[in-house]
Amino acid sequence: MSLLGHPVGYSRNSYRPTTWHGRPVWRFEEDFHLQLGANASFSTRTIQYVRSDGSQLETIASRDDPTEKTVTDALFTGRTIQARLTGTPLGQTGAKISRKTVKITIPKDVTLAPETPYEIDPAQIRPGKVIGEWTFDTDKLKLEKQVATVGKPESVDLPGKGAVKTWKLKVQTLGEPDNYFVWIDSDGGAVKVDLPLRGFDVIGLLTPVSEVGHPHPYVPVWKPSPGGPISAIPVILHPRDANVLDLTITGAPASLKVPSDGPQTVVERGPGVVDISVATPGRAAQDLATLLSGSTRPQPPIVKPPVTGATVLANDVRTTMLASTEDINASSPEIISAAQKLTRGAHTTLQKCMILRDWVNKRMKEDSHVPVIRTAAQIMKDPRGVCRDYATLYAALARAAGIPTRVCVGMLYSSGGFWGHAWDESWTGEWTPVDATMDGHFVDATHVKLAQGDTSAAMEQGGAALTSLADSHAQLQVEWVQPEDSPH
Repeated sequence: MSLLGHPVGYSRNSYRPTTWHGRPVWRFEEDFHLQLGANASFSTRTIQYVRSDGSQLETIASRDDPTEKTVTDALFTGRTIQARLTGTPLGQTGAKISRKTVKITIPKDVTLAPETPYEIDPAQIRPGKVIGEWTFDTDKLKLEKQVATVGKPESVDLPGKGAVKTWKLKVQTLGEPDNYFVWIDSDGGAVKVDLPLRGFDVIGLLTPVSEVGHPHPYVPVWKPSPGGPISAIPVILHPRDANVLDLTITGAPASLKVPSDGPQTVVERGPGVVDISVATPGRAAQDLATLLSGSTRPQPPIVKPPVTGATVLANDVRTTMLASTEDINASSPEIISAAQKLTRGAHTTLQKCMILRDWVNKRMKEDSHVPVIRTAAQIMKDPRGVCRDYATLYAALARAAGIPTRVCVGMLYSSGGFWGHAWDESWTGEWTPVDATMDGHFVDATHVKLAQGDTSAAMEQGGAALTSLADSHAQLQVEWVQPEDSPH
């Protein structure tokens, strides 16, 4: 699987004949792993025992994410499902193991779909065709109906096969906002999927294989591929304390255009060589110049430290950064009301920013199962998501409070490399970085922005920049200075 052109994980599926309580059955197993950040990974493993007609006998599903490990065991007897879910909290001292047991009667008019991955009957492949099927959700412990709508034919390039004619299916669970896409070939088997996970589009190309005796000859397989960040050297030992970062990108593609304003200064030193300097606001320019003077990186005369003392924002920029847009809909009555209530009594713009940041940080719940695009108003009503959702909601609240604000998309250093991340910058007399996702008010200098503006545009431009860095195998050389009074 890939995110923005970079491998981030894998999924492997397999069928084989076996026995279940003495009777011959088929055993289906799927292993799934996704790594989108240092603290944003999860894995699932599903084992299903099915009859030759594809109907289920037992499903054992496990899921691991940064906060919890769950295991569900579901037995299918006649028209009854008996399931037990056990949840074990991770990294929480004294937290208790949770258990939940349900018994569900399957309605007479409901037929559970055979658990064959990403397949449909070839006879149903025609544009506009709507296909509905019922499944049992092992996380929510309930029956759900999924509806797939067949789209127009599209061509998909497959490794070793070239262009293949496919039909794009939009799949949605009734009552849920999420959806995903599957591209199927003329045999009804999937060749590509597009999943909204961890707030990004994760793309997987599926390779068909045949197994002797397999009741369904098309089995999708994702080859394992190493996931991880864009690596950088040397290792930054205390990235959350860094208030000055010197970064040189060697082998940068010509298409890479990095913003140079606010706390970040960018100089293109030559073909494929880009120097980026990031300094947290508040340090005097002469102090910053002293800190950077020890860098071993060649610095031409045009390299200057970021200017942090500006007090005037151009009228057109102010208007744009206060506007209510499709993503950052700051004119929403709920958002206006919350912004006014929260900032009432605040004496400075910076104080307003920190109040709004803290509110978003406490109100939001990290959740990867969200659509790729949501507006601030939608997030306000359903406060869950990933860094992009935190940044979108904060930007809307800040603009509603009269504070020019933009969403930033770029890289954040953690666990040996730079991961994709989103945060904000608000105008407080200078562009001040605000990260509602992270704990604390201090935004370290390893926040390297690749795009800025409204959410959709910043995500698209930032994604293209990350893709170009990954595809070009650019080298990132880091030199940094930790503030003297930072805690260790």
